[in-house]
Amino acid sequence: MRITNMNDRKENAGGKRLLWFAAIWLGSVAALAAFAYGVRALLGL
Repeated sequence: MRITNMNDRKENAGGKRLLWFAAIWLGSVAALAAFAYGVRALLGL
């Protein structure tokens, strides 16, 4: 039972790591898009 629990914990940790990676990637892409939009708006003015 303990071995399966350890394996489950490893899988959960891997899932959280993947989730964090996806969240950081999406956040960076969103920030980049917002920055590009802001620069385009400033150039438009």
